Amino acid sequence: MARAVASGLLIQSGPKPALALSKVANLRAPLFPGGVVIAARRNISAQTENNSGINGVVSKRDSVARGAGVAEAETSTSGSLEQEMLRAKGDSYFRVDKRPIILFDGVCNMCNGAVNFVLDNDSEGKVRFAALQSEAGRALLARSGRSPDDISSVVLVDQVRAYIKSEAVLQTLRYLGFPFPPLGLAASIVPLFVRDVVYDQVADNRYSIFGQSSSCRLSDNRFEERFISS
Repeated sequence: MARAVASGLLIQSGPKPALALSKVANLRAPLFPGGVVIAARRNISAQTENNSGINGVVSKRDSVARGAGVAEAETSTSGSLEQEMLRAKGDSYFRVDKRPIILFDGVCNMCNGAVNFVLDNDSEGKVRFAALQSEAGRALLARSGRSPDDISSVVLVDQVRAYIKSEAVLQTLRYLGFPFPPLGLAASIVPLFVRDVVYDQVADNRYSIFGQSSSCRLSDNRFEERFISS
């Protein structure tokens, strides 16, 4: 039994049910005897779209996703390069002058007072200084493995390592005149976590308690060579 449908010919053999009209409507090529069907272009196109990504075909969504991944990778690479450049710059401050460097908050009145205290009690000029916010400070922070934007703690940097928080304070006392070295040694008996809790309480409230200033005061030109800014 045969019946004409649209522009093609539907072939039925025996009692088998006819093809659904919805599928027949998609055909763009005639049907041949024996029940063999040549697939329509529309079906082939749809199948190709569904299989995008296969045989090198990439969908628009995949392209956007890959583009975002590339941008993220480029940003990460750029950040890593900046860190490496800062670390290299930080190393340069110890090539000629081997003295340790104290990194302090340059706009904190308490920190500036501490710097003046060190200047008054380090008559031999054993330590140098750099504001955390300065170019030198950022480079030395990166060299110490810290974020260049982290100004939460004083940092004492020497040729080998860096000290932060209460440990930086106690290590600084070693470079001052008597009686501060033995006082620092005695204070080190207190557990580190206890010392750092006290330090954090003071540091977190340093602006509200002691206020801020525009820069560190230099007593006279004798101390100028001990400050690094760039």
